[in-house]
Amino acid sequence: MTNANNKLGLLEQNLADAGFNQTDSQKILASFNRGDYTCLQQILQCQRQQLLQTLRQTEFQIDCLDFLANKYH
Repeated sequence: MTNANNKLGLLEQNLADAGFNQTDSQKILASFNRGDYTCLQQILQCQRQQLLQTLRQTEFQIDCLDFLANKYH
């Protein structure tokens, strides 16, 4: 069984793994501790959108490289 300290540690590790910096992690943890899950969800959703935007840009760059590689192969 996971105690409260372990759950907090897991949450902190998950936030770091998801790319949150220390400042944003602290905002999320504060929201979590206040029980303000609406704020927490908004911050998480914003990070998700930023990551998706980065992913799409990276996919576009890979597509451009593939085009060039195939054109001059």
